[in-house]
Amino acid sequence: MKNKEAHLKDTTTKPNIAVIIDVENINNVKSLRQLIDQLQQQGELTVKRAVGDWNRAIKIVQSDIRDLGFDLVHQKNLAPGHNSADTRIVIEALELLHNPGVDVETFAFVSSDQDFLPLYDRLRELGKSVIVAADANGNCARLVRHSDIFIPIAHAEETQIRAIHQQNTRKSNRKGVRVARNRMGKARRAAVEKLLIRSMQTCMNDSGVAQATNLYRTMRRLDPTFSVKKLGYARFERLLRSFSHVLSLRGKQSNNITLRLNRKLLRQLKPGSG
Repeated sequence: MKNKEAHLKDTTTKPNIAVIIDVENINNVKSLRQLIDQLQQQGELTVKRAVGDWNRAIKIVQSDIRDLGFDLVHQKNLAPGHNSADTRIVIEALELLHNPGVDVETFAFVSSDQDFLPLYDRLRELGKSVIVAADANGNCARLVRHSDIFIPIAHAEETQIRAIHQQNTRKSNRKGVRVARNRMGKARRAAVEKLLIRSMQTCMNDSGVAQATNLYRTMRRLDPTFSVKKLGYARFERLLRSFSHVLSLRGKQSNNITLRLNRKLLRQLKPGSG
């Protein structure tokens, strides 16, 4: 009788969950509180950490992160154009995994970054469950396959995103930053196009689809000097649309734009093509 009661108790006890937020990757999240409520339905949130460069932390979610009791893990980007937070997130997860004083059965990651897929696989191999909260778009299929539970992230309205952008623009103007508009020469445009194609080949999924935010990070990783503003564009989306002969775009808001290389170009890039 006692063994039966113990078994019933185990099946009704919610697992302990460690939540790790990739602050650099949730710029447009609509309601962090709502997302945390969804995670609490899956278990007890015993560890809550938010990793990012807090010198330029995202305004939309910063106050919510503090109010919800998250530990703010500061990771300064050590090199221009390089996101050091990704490495720190892996370190945080592995430390929790091997810390005998921390009882965590499930890891929940709030990030759309597919660079963490090997981490998710390893955690699952070691008997842990993995929850991923990320963008629900054409590029999330891999995240779904490499996690036990996938939670789509609701995004902020375009008006809210625009207000943040305007605030950042005013801040740049106060510093005396001047931006030349759409003044790329032929040589520079050709170099950007080459970088764009190379980055698409790196981050697109098996169906040939890539998310704009992932493409931007990949371009910055491959070329740390890449800057949308220095090329004369206010937004990355506008830069992408100027390369319509290379890319096909779907979506209007910057947070849900998906991309494909044009079919003719894609056929040329395939191995063995004439």
